[in-house]
Amino acid sequence: MKIISYPQFLSDMENFFDKVVKEQERYIMPWGDKKNIVMLSMEEYNELKRMAYEKNEKE
Repeated sequence: MKIISYPQFLSDMENFFDKVVKEQERYIMPWGDKKNIVMLSMEEYNELKRMAYEKNEKE
């Protein structure tokens, strides 16, 4: 996972989105006070949600 700045993101937004959609890269963008924006593919997001759901079902 790479850390990028907001100006970097704005300067080449299409490239960043293409890499995320094609699952080539994940990014973290610092945003405000102790907050971050994480960019990952929908497939990865869905897998994380599935794992969280399965964990909650076991409890």
